[in-house]
Amino acid sequence: MKDFNFFFPYIEDNKIIKDDTFKNLVIGGIVTVLMLGLFTWNNIKIKNMNEEIEEIKVCINDEMPLEKLKETNTLNKKVEIMKEYHSILLEIESSIISQDKINIQLFKDIEDTIPYQLEFTIFNIDTSSIQIQGISEDRVSIAAFQHNLKKMDLFKIVHVNNIDKYRESNSFIFNMKCIFKDGNEHESD
Repeated sequence: MKDFNFFFPYIEDNKIIKDDTFKNLVIGGIVTVLMLGLFTWNNIKIKNMNEEIEEIKVCINDEMPLEKLKETNTLNKKVEIMKEYHSILLEIESSIISQDKINIQLFKDIEDTIPYQLEFTIFNIDTSSIQIQGISEDRVSIAAFQHNLKKMDLFKIVHVNNIDKYRESNSFIFNMKCIFKDGNEHESD
């Protein structure tokens, strides 16, 4: 026959209670360690941030960066002014280049109009006109040169001021003035 233990239910419950208590103590211990770890970690972060804040305050209140900042601002203003001047100079340069009448092509075009019997002794050029003094073997070459310059369509006026016989030879000296179409000089000049 089997023995009955009337205290058996109480003994088993006690083991279950001991197992649950052990689990609860382990879970409580883990939670406590986690809470203490987070608390410690947060305190370390707060301490580090406070140190950084103090360093930043020292940097903000330091005079050297303020002086450097003022100097940098002054230099930035100068750079902006220089950029404005540079843009204005670029506009002026482009307008000068667009109005530039005196270039290599002009000289080539004039060279193509010169008859072979004609030579230049003086050739003055400025932004409004060209003055030419030269020697020719005949008057027809001078007239042909004048006609060729008029056909170039660069000049408003092409005028031969005078033609004189050159010393005792059969050559002629001439003075000619050519005023560009946008030139400011008058015909009487």
